[in-house]
Amino acid sequence: GPPSFEGWEAAMEVLKVRFLMFGLVEPTTMQKYIRKVRRLQRRYGEHTWALLYQAEDRMRREEFSRIFRHLSARAEDKGPDAVAKFEAKPWDAVCCYTRSNGLNTFGQKSIQELLS
Repeated sequence: GPPSFEGWEAAMEVLKVRFLMFGLVEPTTMQKYIRKVRRLQRRYGEHTWALLYQAEDRMRREEFSRIFRHLSARAEDKGPDAVAKFEAKPWDAVCCYTRSNGLNTFGQKSIQELLS
């Protein structure tokens, strides 16, 4: 992975542009996700970047699909309007959910596991 937060951030900016080109997320969603990781990096310090990167990478690889299924099922329970809204930008919903819920819990838990 990238050797520093700045390297990760540059890669995420490229990903953000690609997501925007394909209409997968709102511009502010990715920016808020990046800021969330920046806050975690500042909280734990430069020396823990490798651990934080591993936790964030695991979050995207392991949890995003689970969150997608969870949000899809939740939308189905709410009805056709919720399904249409979710299906319009499902990855926007996943990133928002992750930023608000998953990254806090999963990231902090993963970092604590890696540090112990």
